Amino acid sequence: MSRHPLLLLILWSACLFGESRPNIVFILADDLGYGEVGYNGQKIIRTPNVDRLAREGMIFTHHYCGNAVCSPSRTVLMTGRNPGHATTRDNRDVGDQEQFPLPAGITTLPATLKSAGYVTAAFGKWGMGSFESTGNPLKQGFDHFLGITSQWVAHSHYPPFIQDDGKKIPLDNGPGGTPGHANFPADADPKDPKAFAAYIGKDFSSDHTIAGAEAFIADNKGKPFFLYYASRSLRTDQGRLRTQPHPAHDLRRDDHQTRQRSRTHLGRPRESWCRR
Repeated sequence: MSRHPLLLLILWSACLFGESRPNIVFILADDLGYGEVGYNGQKIIRTPNVDRLAREGMIFTHHYCGNAVCSPSRTVLMTGRNPGHATTRDNRDVGDQEQFPLPAGITTLPATLKSAGYVTAAFGKWGMGSFESTGNPLKQGFDHFLGITSQWVAHSHYPPFIQDDGKKIPLDNGPGGTPGHANFPADADPKDPKAFAAYIGKDFSSDHTIAGAEAFIADNKGKPFFLYYASRSLRTDQGRLRTQPHPAHDLRRDDHQTRQRSRTHLGRPRESWCRR
């Protein structure tokens, strides 16, 4: 079995397309379920943009995520290795809320595309190492990164900062941002919108990553590019706001919190895409 599946994929693509290298926009939707998009039968949540992508493009019904949790799943995607050979096996932290980094010298999807003449950029949640580690996205084949490397910090829709090629840009959400993981107070009423005020900040981080991705496309439309957009807008941790007992034991309460989350955090028509 080849140890370089990504390289073989790019070589095959080069033979297929010749000098006409297609632009690639890969959108990773954190925690989006199979049945939560219109083209798969969803009737309540409207996803017209992703439905159009499905209608005018291709649907890969066997394109599964590589693991059940964030960091190793993303590692499988970036390296092309199966979970048994991936360098990350869980969401283990290595300090400062950062995850186990991609090692130096490993073959990655962006680096392979870059060697084929693509301009590369990543936006959103990383979760494969800090800028101070070997997992730095700029060391793993990306020309540009705008987002948050720590997946725990990224789980807040209103974090205290965003990272632009390693430089921390403060956001107007206070020094700690709003909590990305929290327990919903036992005495709070989940039917009262005011009960969710503590979890809503002023500066929605996805506004920045969306604007950055749109600018990247505009700046590079005349050349082959690879845009990796790892959205956090569907992330469940902040929206679930766990109660006791666990919401899975109280479907009515969990359903209401899901609807509340959709109104407060997910009411952004530009964001809904494929499974992590």
